[in-house]
Amino acid sequence: MRKMNKFKIWLGIALIFLSGTVIGVLGSTIMIRKHVIGFMEGGPPRANRRVIMEVTKGLDLSALQMAKIDSILNENHSNIEKISGEFRDTMETFFEQQSSQIKQVLTKQQQKEFEERYSEIKKSIEKRIHHHRPGGRPGRNDRRRNAPPPQFGDSI
Repeated sequence: MRKMNKFKIWLGIALIFLSGTVIGVLGSTIMIRKHVIGFMEGGPPRANRRVIMEVTKGLDLSALQMAKIDSILNENHSNIEKISGEFRDTMETFFEQQSSQIKQVLTKQQQKEFEERYSEIKKSIEKRIHHHRPGGRPGRNDRRRNAPPPQFGDSI
């Protein structure tokens, strides 16, 4: 009987630690999704705004300074989108050229397998890029993606 009580006590302690671990993992996952993935929503222009907001937080900026910085960010928004799009296009061209060079080294069977694998990876990457682009695929983050960018001085 006494051994059974000790077993129950140890089992209870183990369950408490196990439940704490599960809660910690779930909590971390939620925080990562909210902050890290949410940080990148809206692509480079939104990420740029968030970085600048974080860097200038605590500098005790005046309303005039905040308005000027916000104006600078708004002016550069379209430039960042343009550069980002050009970079994606350049990288896509580069990877296509690289893929073509690699296929020249492979046998016909290897080329076929390479093309299948390359196609799968390319689809996966395009899906992720499309998801993070403004106007990307509809999904659970639509509200955040379609929301106007936060104004300078808003909390992150």
